[in-house]
Formats: sequence, structure tokens, C-alpha cells
Amino acid sequence: MRKTASTSPARTGKQRLLASCAIAAGLAAIALGGPALAQVAGSGSIVSGSGTITPPGPGATTVTTTTPQAIVHWTPTDTAPTGGAIDFLPAGNTLNFVGTGSYTVLNRFVDGSGGSIARQIALNGTVNSYVGSTTGPRGGNIWFYNAGGILIGATGVINVGSLVLTANDINTTGGLFGPGGTIRFNGASGSTSAITVNGAINADVPGNPGGSYVALVAPRIVQAGAIRVDGSAAFVAAEQADIRINNGLFDINVLVGAEGGTAITHSGTTTGPAHQQGDVDQNRIYLVAIPKNDAVTMLVSGQIGYDDAVSAQVDPDGAVVLSAGYNIVGGQIAGNPVGNAAANITINDTIFRSDTAARASGDLLAQPLATVPAGGPVSVPPPPHLGRVIIEGNGLLVGDRSATFNIGAGQLGGTTGNLELRSTAGNASMVVSGGQFFAPFGNLSVVAGRTVLADGSTQAGSASLVVAAGGQLLADRISVNADADGGVDAGGNGLTGRGGT
Repeated sequence: MRKTASTSPARTGKQRLLASCAIAAGLAAIALGGPALAQVAGSGSIVSGSGTITPPGPGATTVTTTTPQAIVHWTPTDTAPTGGAIDFLPAGNTLNFVGTGSYTVLNRFVDGSGGSIARQIALNGTVNSYVGSTTGPRGGNIWFYNAGGILIGATGVINVGSLVLTANDINTTGGLFGPGGTIRFNGASGSTSAITVNGAINADVPGNPGGSYVALVAPRIVQAGAIRVDGSAAFVAAEQADIRINNGLFDINVLVGAEGGTAITHSGTTTGPAHQQGDVDQNRIYLVAIPKNDAVTMLVSGQIGYDDAVSAQVDPDGAVVLSAGYNIVGGQIAGNPVGNAAANITINDTIFRSDTAARASGDLLAQPLATVPAGGPVSVPPPPHLGRVIIEGNGLLVGDRSATFNIGAGQLGGTTGNLELRSTAGNASMVVSGGQFFAPFGNLSVVAGRTVLADGSTQAGSASLVVAAGGQLLADRISVNADADGGVDAGGNGLTGRGGT
């Protein structure tokens, strides 16, 4: 007969005690942010500089650096070679950085063997940087690099002193900064990895107005979120580039351009506080796309510029610079094009909230796509840029091959200052057909330059201004000039006059 052993009362009590302790421990782990509340989906180690990485509470990881510069390697839990973006910082979780002074932390994403990751890294939670402690003021320069690109999701929020997001590895020989404070971006040949912003970025340092920066550097850049910087921002589409920041003004030297196609898409808002005349800081928002071997295009819409910058007198420092095919020197578009192909700029529904200078080595086209929304009560007001191309300040729009500005029925264009539409070696054309263009306090100039032919002679381009189908155009002074020296249009007739319809 089978014998059955029974558990003694003492052993039964011990098992019950162990079970109850296990349950309590499990509940405590959940309450204290154990595996069920992962702070970051991966592990990190400081490989240069010194400091600690700790999870102080539920949903939070804190990197504390005790050196002015540090490099952190992060290995995500999800390291599969294929799939969508890796959710490294899930929504509801926080990654904090703490340091002293103007510290800089480079965060590199690597696989288990220390190699690069081909997929995008997603930051869907919140990233903060502080000086002193997590209760201290905002500060620090936080850089993120991933070869496969970075995605700031719709729930992602970054609150830092300054920020770099890049798909191009950063040369750290001799430190994070090279000679003259240059940041050296060296991406992989043929890469089309993207930096994509769908969430919010806030960069500022209390007590240092205009001293922050945001730099997005990659072969592809998509800005569809909300970026606010108390300083300068640069979106640079290239494989390799050197960027130097000097009192808010950038030098952007692209060494290897981006693969052909749409290199930059801006449809969100990029803004910041304006500073009155006399401030030391000179802030700019730069969009730079340089072609490698085939033509690239910059697509611009949304809202770009600084608060309350309604004229050059109000905001002498804040400006928007769109450069397709040209480097930036001292905050200005350089004189000679670079790259092995043309670069184009297409401006659709956009409000530029500052003086704006744009130059394309290929074609420049400004043209709203939508129509201005009709009035009437709505639960959610439409974005103010729909159906409009507006410059709050002075505008210089240059296309070397062609420059075109079209306003159709139900659409609106204009400036609060002067506007010059120029083609340096081709055709310049403005057409207002059924829509409205207003520059009531400034001059409107449509200018076509001369092309130097192979035999050394020159040939003038064509310049035209057409108002049709009930369109309206108003400017303090209007000029159409097909030869900057001769002052004539394509038909040989000078055209200047006061504003009208």
C-alpha cells in the first residue's frame, strides 16, 4: 500500500510564512518601481568621466556626473536587428541628468558587443537635466547619438540646458569638443538615418538668456513637434559636419552632404524668446541641407522664429536662416555653394516670426498649399499658418536657378518689412492670382541676375510680377528688375511704383 507523508504543522506554517513574504516582496517591488516599472529599457555605464547611474524611485533613472564631460553607453533591452523603433524610455518614465557648472554628457546607444544600432531609439518619456540636484535649476548640455536615428515620440518631453540629437557619431578625440569648441559629427557613408521630433523640446538655462542651443544633425531630419530654445537652433542634414557655436552664432561646415531626396522636413513649431537690442547673444534658427551626390530638398512649413519679433528694430538678433547648398559662417550664409548637386527649398504654409534669409543653390519655391480657414466658432482653432506664407520682419528669398512666390485664391502672403525675391542666374517670378499679398510698410522687389556664359558674355534672366483673377497686392514700393545693373524687366521695361492692387 502506498504510504503518504503528511506535512508537519511547523513546516506548513513555515511554507505559509514564506508564501506571504513572497507576496509582500512582490507588492513592495511593484510599489518601489521594480521590473514592472522599468525606468529605461536597458542598462547604462559611464565609460568616460566619472559619476553614477541610479534608479532613485519609480519610473526614474538619474545619471549624476562629477566631471565636466562624461560619456555614457546605453544598451537597450531590445537589440533585435530588425523591427520598429526601440522604446528605450517608455511613456511615463523619466531620465534625469545632474552635474555641476556647464557640464556635457554624451549618450551613445550600443548593442551588447558595443557596436552601433541600426534601428531608431525612441524617447517617449521625459528627459531632464539639472545643476546640483534634481531639485536644482535646469542646466547642462545633453547629447544623444544613435546610428539608426532617434525618435522623440508624441509623449516625449526633453527639458535640458542645451541638446544635441544626432545619427552621426561624434569624434571625441581630445574631448567632446574639438579645436575652438567645435562639435565634430562623423556619420556612416550612405546613411539615411533620421532624427524625428514629434514631442516637445525645451532648452534654457536660468540666468543665461540666449545661451542655450538645440542641434539636430543627421542625413534626414523631421521636425513635426514643438521646439523652444532660449538661444539658437540648428537642423543640419549631412553625413559629416563640424559645428562651432560662438556667442549664439553658428559656424556650420559640412564636410560630406546628405544622400539625395528630402533631407529636412519642418512642419512643427521652432521658437524661443526674443531679446531686445543691446543683448550680447545673437540668436538664429538654422536649417541647412547640403547634397552629397544627388539633389536634396528642404520642405518648410509650420512656425519658425522668435517671440514678438515683428521688425528688425524690435529683435535685431533673432533671425531665421534657410540654407540649401551653402555652409554657414558667423551666422550668415556663406558665399560659395558646396556639394555635388543642387539643393532646393520649398516653403509651404509657414509663418516666419523673425527676419528670414533663405538661399537655395537650386530652386526656391514659396507657395501655400492650404487656404486660409473660414471664420466662425470652432472647438479647436486651426493652426495660424494654414494658407499663409508670412514673414514678420524682412525677407530675402534667393534661388540660384529660380525663385518663385505664388499666392492662389483664398491664400495670403506678406511681410511686416521688406521682401526681396531673387534669382541669381535664372528666373524670378511672383504670381498673385485670386489671393492677397501685403507688405504695407516695406518694399517688394523681384530681381533676376545675369548668367555668365561659356564665351564670357552675360545673359539676363527674367523677372515678372503678375496680379490676376481678382488678386490683391499692396506694398510701399514695388520694383521688378531683370538686370541688377540695368534696372529693366525681361521685356526691357523698367517697372517701379507705389503700392496698389
